Amino acid sequence: KGIDILLKAYERSKTNKKLLIIGDGDANIVQTIKSMKLNSSKTIEFINEFVSEEEKYEYIKKCSFLAFPSIEPSEANGINQ
Repeated sequence: KGIDILLKAYERSKTNKKLLIIGDGDANIVQTIKSMKLNSSKTIEFINEFVSEEEKYEYIKKCSFLAFPSIEPSEANGINQ
């Protein structure tokens, strides 16, 4: 899905903003996020659950930046799906 690329980019960035990751990913994705959370000096918040469309848009409205780290062409419109 590209979450590993997002996490590496975040770790290298100069930002002090929190990274919020939301979704009920598969076990490999969950493990990658949890591992990075433990080993990172930055703030990573992970909400590992399904969120409704209403909740999703509330999170989006509050964010400063939105990253959709899909690396598959079939997932290019993920928010719209």
